[in-house]
Amino acid sequence: MVGRRIEAAKAEGKHYGLTLIDLRDFGELFEHIDAAAARSFIAHIGDTLRAVSVGGDTAGRFADETYGVLHDDAFDIDELKAHLAEMTRRLDPTGKGIEVRAATVDAKKAGATPEDTAKAVVYTINRFTREQDGDFTIASLSDGCTSMVQDTIEQIAEFKNIIRGGAFKVALQPIIELANSRVHHYEALARFDAAGVASPYALISFAEEVGVISEFDLAMTERVVALMDKSRTAGNDLTLAVNLSGQSLGNPIFVESLLRLLRDNHVARDRLWFEITESARIEDLESTNRLIQNLRRAGHRVCLDDFGAGAAAFQYLRALDIDLVKIDGSYVREALTAPNGKAFLKSMAGLCADLDIDVVAEMIEDRETVAF
Repeated sequence: MVGRRIEAAKAEGKHYGLTLIDLRDFGELFEHIDAAAARSFIAHIGDTLRAVSVGGDTAGRFADETYGVLHDDAFDIDELKAHLAEMTRRLDPTGKGIEVRAATVDAKKAGATPEDTAKAVVYTINRFTREQDGDFTIASLSDGCTSMVQDTIEQIAEFKNIIRGGAFKVALQPIIELANSRVHHYEALARFDAAGVASPYALISFAEEVGVISEFDLAMTERVVALMDKSRTAGNDLTLAVNLSGQSLGNPIFVESLLRLLRDNHVARDRLWFEITESARIEDLESTNRLIQNLRRAGHRVCLDDFGAGAAAFQYLRALDIDLVKIDGSYVREALTAPNGKAFLKSMAGLCADLDIDVVAEMIEDRETVAF
């Protein structure tokens, strides 16, 4: 909604700002004052922010003591901070009150699509709410508040340019079969050396968080399909697994585009596999499972990647009918060193065996681990 309001304002020649407010110290004060007075203060914050917000409905409480309000240029942030600080002094038995910190982020980037503007605003709010104890604080917002959303919009545009320009390549990670030490298949991994990106993980994580990963997943699948076709022409039939974000599987446009890509390209279905990554939580497991079964019926094998790394791993295993599980490498490392590590690894592999699911283990990089 904030994204739409910002775009509507641009069209009318108006300018809105998004002010983020941190009352992080109020939690400690809350413990020393009357509960009814504390609730009344929180309600007053809401009433005050709604009164100055665009349309009277673009104010919100993000977390316990973090708030935001979309407003026009007439909004006086210093006056609001002084008002709230005075109220906390009246509530505080010591008369000290708390510091009210705030910063305004802007979204004036010309040429940005409404969708990218909205994604940048959400990304900024999420970081503000989640990372107050880290590097991303109200102080860091104040240092560069006019550029925070614009910087995110620019990063989104740069990522889309990487996709459109094909400035990435496919690296093949061999997956070895323990029984005979032969390559069973390859995992197709993205590398962005041509775009000057050192960490694929950081870039992919950013793309997931701002909601543009689906475009890359489709581009990566297209690149892998082309690689398979080229290798088959050269007389070498490769079996490749390509990663799909859980977020992509919840995007109807991506799903339609993926199924169309697979229909239009006659690759050997049993040689193109898909690995579902758990880095972005899957919200609609029922719909995701329907897509997985469509892929499996067409001949593709489906793997659940990084199993055990996230809190929802076993929930996914219950809800999704899959062919393989790739156990997160941390369990392999711990099995070699931690007292209970071997028991966890054995139980996970045993569960998969009982479910007739093949198992791949990560981070097996020396003969000692192979033997183990």
